[in-house]
Amino acid sequence: FDTSAKYGFWMKDMLFSIDMIWLDENFKVITVAEDISPNSFPQVFYPAQPARYVLEVASGVAAQNHYEEGSRLDFLSETHLQK
Repeated sequence: FDTSAKYGFWMKDMLFSIDMIWLDENFKVITVAEDISPNSFPQVFYPAQPARYVLEVASGVAAQNHYEEGSRLDFLSETHLQK
């Protein structure tokens, strides 16, 4: 997003469970919501504080990678991957 805010997400029309990981502008994890079921709609999920980014990943990815509040995620650029 262009600015940080408490952006909410729901599971409308989803067919499988996911994890949602909200990050700040420094890619630090703010909130992790794990194993969110498609049946949770119309519930809306929000971060604990304003976030700049959110990752929607397969259910279980957050736990498998030990993503938790305070963790910092590093992303590789396409250029880096081509080297």
